[in-house]
Amino acid sequence: MNDDEARAVLLLAGPVDEPPPGVDPVRLLAKGRKQRRRRNLAVVGGSALTTALVVVLTVTAAASQTGPATAPGTVQPAVAPTPSRLPVPTGDPTSDTRTPGTSGTSAGTTPNRTTTAATTGRR
Repeated sequence: MNDDEARAVLLLAGPVDEPPPGVDPVRLLAKGRKQRRRRNLAVVGGSALTTALVVVLTVTAAASQTGPATAPGTVQPAVAPTPSRLPVPTGDPTSDTRTPGTSGTSAGTTPNRTTTAATTGRR
């Protein structure tokens, strides 16, 4: 829209007259500034009040909790097993014929399906 079209639209909106004789532009500007200051004060004051309320509620909620967790009055140390509680080994420890690192099979044989089934009783 160019300037001529904008002027045409404004002329269609109504006649352009001077402001009424009782209107003081200086007073109108001062009143607008005062309203703007009041609005800004309300916004800043409202956000400060909200922040203070959140802080107070947080402190109140934290203070209303039961105190910090404490350990029970006396803690008993762990008891070492006595010789009467230890398991007694069975068998002769020197009778073990398996060699470390082997699977426990006879020398020269490897476990396969037939020997495994024969030793476990499953087929």
